[in-house]
Amino acid sequence: MKYVGLALAATMILGVGPAADAGVVALKEGSLLTAGGALAPQFAAATAANIVNVPVYDTIMHGNLAAKNNTTFGSAITLDAGQFRMLFRFDSLTSVVPAGSTVNKAELRLRTTNGNNSGGSGVGPILYHIWNDVEATRSAPDDIPNVPDGWGPPASPSYFTAVDHGPLSPFDSGFSGAGQIWLVEDVTADVQAIVGGSPNRGWAVETGNYGVYATEHASDGLRPVLFIDYEPAARPVPEPAGLSLLGLALLGLKKKRS
Repeated sequence: MKYVGLALAATMILGVGPAADAGVVALKEGSLLTAGGALAPQFAAATAANIVNVPVYDTIMHGNLAAKNNTTFGSAITLDAGQFRMLFRFDSLTSVVPAGSTVNKAELRLRTTNGNNSGGSGVGPILYHIWNDVEATRSAPDDIPNVPDGWGPPASPSYFTAVDHGPLSPFDSGFSGAGQIWLVEDVTADVQAIVGGSPNRGWAVETGNYGVYATEHASDGLRPVLFIDYEPAARPVPEPAGLSLLGLALLGLKKKRS
């Protein structure tokens, strides 16, 4: 008990305690994981115990500007690859992975519904705007109608600018065959930047002619997943003043026992 008392005194005075857990987390909505597709071995071994439920936003930026430029697709259960770009954002990421953590590896994993590997494909960050799938449309990231803010840079918004800036990085998984496969992309650098303080704007995705299961789909184990392997930042060394207070507390405990 005396050691418990000393530890409690240290915690109260110095604010020290157990370090945040390091290891693997699987960010998604739901409680099931389906094996397959992982590139990193630590993610291949992940189970439902690694899941952390966070809000996941996903939608389509429809390519038919005349008919669909102000239509939202946030409630779709599958995302149609033929409709321009898909968007994915895992909210509350920094509530799970503490600021300042080292991200050893991060993978975005998407399950296709059907299709084939023809057409362009890849993943790119959305650099200019925060969005959510309730409001985002092809023409703008928010629900303000007929305001030409678009998806482009704030200084020159460009009403129908593409949702991302720069080329898409090809998927790291084998992009071949037809039917249902896992598409996997290494997004370690992006997640490290978000943990380091950059805005979490998610990713823009093209998948050739493949469709993708959305977070709203009933097949829990096939929903989008963001795997992260991280180590939290080391706790700061206590200041000398804090050590002095700890010494006084320990002296008080000693006198109490005398």
